[in-house]
Amino acid sequence: MNNHGLLSFLIAMVSLVLFWGLKGPVTNIYSMIILYTLLSLTGLVFAVQSKEKIWLYIGIILNGGVLVFALLILVAIGFGEV
Repeated sequence: MNNHGLLSFLIAMVSLVLFWGLKGPVTNIYSMIILYTLLSLTGLVFAVQSKEKIWLYIGIILNGGVLVFALLILVAIGFGEV
């Protein structure tokens, strides 16, 4: 059993659940971007610390996707304010 790999996967799933659960017109988007970024960076750290290659790849793909999504939201907000 690889705890770090499993934690990385669970952090990615928590990020997805938070995305579906905490959206709406009254959501503070900047706090959500910070939350997604922190969760995905934590998941990436756990993925790198895992000893099995499959958990490394799963963690990097899922948490990297969440990180890219958070950065795309940040860029979209920047374009919207111009």
